[in-house]
This record gives sequence, C-alpha cells and structure tokens, in this order.
Amino acid sequence: MQHYRLLTVGLLILVCFQWLGCGDTPDDMMEPVEEETLNPVETLTLEPILPKLSVEETFTELRKSFPNRVLNREFSKLRELTASETYLRFLSQEYPAEEPFETFDAFLETAEPDSGRYTPFLMEFIEHPTAKDVAIIHHMTRVYRSANVIQWHVFHGRNAGAGMDEVLRRKVSVVNEPEVKAWLKAHFDNPNQDPKVLSQMFFMPFEEFVLETEKADALRIKELFDEHGMDAGLIWLAILEPALTGQILNGFTDTDFFLIWVEGDIFPKGNLFPAL
Repeated sequence: MQHYRLLTVGLLILVCFQWLGCGDTPDDMMEPVEEETLNPVETLTLEPILPKLSVEETFTELRKSFPNRVLNREFSKLRELTASETYLRFLSQEYPAEEPFETFDAFLETAEPDSGRYTPFLMEFIEHPTAKDVAIIHHMTRVYRSANVIQWHVFHGRNAGAGMDEVLRRKVSVVNEPEVKAWLKAHFDNPNQDPKVLSQMFFMPFEEFVLETEKADALRIKELFDEHGMDAGLIWLAILEPALTGQILNGFTDTDFFLIWVEGDIFPKGNLFPAL
C-alpha cells in the first residue's frame, strides 16, 4: 500500500509541474481546423410521437432483447444494449436535450452532470460554485477515473496493456486542456507556487474525492447485482445510472477486474496521503 501511495504522490507532483507550464502543447503541433462545408437544406419530415416508456417497461423491453448474458468479457453486450433503439428512446425521454443525440456517447457528452455530487467538494475552494465549475470538475473526474483503472491494474500486478506512463499522460492531458487550465489558474494560480504545495491545496483533495466517487459507485453497482443478479442488474444500472454506465464502458475492458472493483477489494484503505 505504501508503494501505491508513493506512486500517487509522484504523479501528483508531476501533474503540478505540467500545469505550471512545463506541459503546454506547442502551437505548431496544433492541427488546422478546416472550414465546414455547407450542406443543402433538407426538407423536414414529421416523425410520429411514440408513447413514453416507464422505467419498468424499458427494463422489460430490454430484457426481451437481451435475455441471456449481458455481462460478457469485453462488455460487448452492454455496448449493444446502450446502442439499442429502446434504450436511446428512453434516454431521450428522461433527459431531453436541445440538440437531440443519436448515440450513447453523444448523450454522455451533452448530459448535465449531477451537481449534488460535485458541489460539496467545490465549496471547499469556491464559495458559490457555478454550473461551469461543476461541468469542469465532472470532466476531470471522468478522466481521472479512467486513468485510475489503469493504475489499479498496475498496482495489483495485472496486465492492462498500459502502465503508469499512460496514467500520467491522461491526468496531465486533462489538466492541460485550455478550459481546465484556465479554470485551475483562476482559482489556484501562483507563479511562485511550489508544486508540492499546489498538490496539497487541490490535487491531493481531488484525488481523494475521485476515490470516494469510485467507492460510492462500486457500492451502488454491488447493491444492484445483489438485488437483481449481474445480468439483470446491468440492465437496471443502464436505466437508473446512465452516466455511471458510461464510466464503466469507457474505463473497463477486463470484466473480471471490473467485478473485483465492484467488490471494493482494490481500493486502498484509509487516507491516500497520511501525514502529508
């Protein structure tokens, strides 16, 4: 466990160095943006309005379409489910958007994050968090969690196809995104700031926060599995927790390791950074 904590502290300091100016992408590496080609105006046709599906009706329809194993090795069945017409219809009814989405990935990018999850953490640093603050910390959390899956693999000696360099790359990449970087500078920028102090100010609490969201979500999934079984439980997860379903699909490829994660056995016990 001490080895894991040392790895995490090292990553934090490296992320801070990158944020303070060492990791900017050179201008000549930016790809030019091509002008969009104007499409001809198409004639609009009215589509029939389908009756709204209840949660229970949605589960019944999806279970009919996926009567066998849903939790398979590479989550291919769950991906197929989230691409189904029934599921996307349910999402569009429950989460109406100004710009209609046609795929599950598009839904994940446009859906509003749960402000109740992020606001208490943000209030430790910002007196009155805004919707933009919530959106940025939600985006950072998603990326950090996908990096953590790789980190859990490395720490537990499993082959994830990537190592700690990929963990650092993902975390530094999101920190250096222009919008995220501007947000961090607005709230934490100090040109003379020691990266270790910066880590203690924000990145250490943020790492702890990300870990707690993982623990809470693993517990939520375990409760659904205990109540409905793994396959029906995954369908209920997709219906009740679409954002969490997306996090699973974008973070895990190894089903066996996902089940270990659900049980909570991989998480470090106690504070990540004791006496720091």
